[in-house]
Amino acid sequence: MKKLSLIVVLALAMAAGFAQVVINVSPTEITGLDYVFGQGPSDYQILTVSGSGLEPYKSLIIDVMGVFELAENPGGSWAATARAISDGNGVVAPTPIYVRLEAGQAIGNYSNQVWVSYNLPQPYTAYKIVPVSGEVTDPTLPVELSHFSATMTAQNYVQLTWVSQTETNLMGYNVYRSDSDDLSSAAKISDLIGATNTSNAQTYIFYDMELDQEGTHYYWLQNVDMDGSSGFHGPASVFFTVGGNGGAPSIPKFTRLENAYPNPFNPSTTIRYQLKDPGHVKIGIYNTRGQLLQSFERNHSDAGHYGFIWNGCDSSGRELPSGVYLYRMSCGRYSETKKMVLQK
Repeated sequence: MKKLSLIVVLALAMAAGFAQVVINVSPTEITGLDYVFGQGPSDYQILTVSGSGLEPYKSLIIDVMGVFELAENPGGSWAATARAISDGNGVVAPTPIYVRLEAGQAIGNYSNQVWVSYNLPQPYTAYKIVPVSGEVTDPTLPVELSHFSATMTAQNYVQLTWVSQTETNLMGYNVYRSDSDDLSSAAKISDLIGATNTSNAQTYIFYDMELDQEGTHYYWLQNVDMDGSSGFHGPASVFFTVGGNGGAPSIPKFTRLENAYPNPFNPSTTIRYQLKDPGHVKIGIYNTRGQLLQSFERNHSDAGHYGFIWNGCDSSGRELPSGVYLYRMSCGRYSETKKMVLQK
């Protein structure tokens, strides 16, 4: 949570027969107030208020300007109304006041003020303005998609493409598929595809290489949030024909490692390979110093075209920096190494 400077503006006045009025508000730095829309008010911030040189039996007034509310204790009654602190013999002892963003505000950013004031006979007033800021966000929108589509490739694979404009507190994406447009009948066909959680636009590509039934197929994209909640986008649909444009993927004549796509990539890429016979496949990902960062093993009982998504993380789940990485496939007597570039 970011910190925001607390700017204090003080106006003092003298009244006949009274000493100079001093109003203190601490701390001099406060933590930014974050309020998640729909899930209750923000965390509170404690302001300690004191005063001296006051007229006996008068009070300091703490008031909110705009979208903030006050309470005398965290479990007390919160309200966007003024609070009075009574003095004793012209002195207000240090008193904690709790401030937070008010519940139910619209989504947006706020910079507003809390006033601590003391009214003297007109036209004199002593006051401090305590600017506080907060951000209102909507957890139902952890990701903003501008594009989600399904198209057939020349190899008769289904390519799913989506573009996120912003991502916040997002774990990643799952891909679902069904032969009807009913989401309840869809099955998950991907591992979790890691998110970047950035305010910059990101393009993701996923290949479905396992279709073998002709007809229209429907795809949904599930966003999985860090708090465990999720949402769906779609459906996007394609018509698949065995032996259609380019023909269905045939049984390979060779075992080989194919080029990763996309390459360069960020944050994930699809590593594809083909087998002319059933086999046990090992694929390792290395840095340019030859250190093993991540490894994958698959047992395949049939020849065919296969692939998986690498999310740019090592075996401990740590995100790797930009750079050149090597991926090496071995299956029986076959082995091959290729390069790919992670470009953040």
